[in-house]
Amino acid sequence: MRVLAPVGWPPPSYADAVAYPSIGLVLLSLTGRDPAHPPDLETTFMHELSHVALHRAVAGRPVPRWFTEGLAIHHARERSLDRMKLLWEATAQQRLVPLARLEASFAGGSADVGVAYAEAADVVAYLLRVDDGTYKMKRLVRELARGRSFEEALLGSYFVSLRELDREWRRDLWDRHSAYPLVVGG
Repeated sequence: MRVLAPVGWPPPSYADAVAYPSIGLVLLSLTGRDPAHPPDLETTFMHELSHVALHRAVAGRPVPRWFTEGLAIHHARERSLDRMKLLWEATAQQRLVPLARLEASFAGGSADVGVAYAEAADVVAYLLRVDDGTYKMKRLVRELARGRSFEEALLGSYFVSLRELDREWRRDLWDRHSAYPLVVGG
């Protein structure tokens, strides 16, 4: 991937794939970082294509990283028990990162990167699950394409601020995950 990457845009060292949405390029590794566990190419490709599609849908305007990653996880239909467990542990240990500060958790070397991906996936799933979620999500993307900030587009589409979304999502998360230890026998 390093050889094929655009000059000046090396892929992250931890990545099995990378998207360059502004130029419509997706690079995939056929072997991945761990030869014993090759990447699921179809799922990985769908994830990266989602980044390109969202970039085009919002006309290249800025979108929070947590939203792009959560949407990509949703589009690729990625299901992960490890991610669910990580989210539950972060919830139980009160280590969830507020949405307003979640962007920093995606930085290379962040100890919370796994939690950031888990939160991103769950928040996007929550947005799609609420009443008329699919319609509201489409409206959110249209508003972003028109140049509205994420906060403005969220308010205009879901009628909540980022802070209110954070609070409502956490309440929903707790309702869904509070019985998790009973289900898995913990």
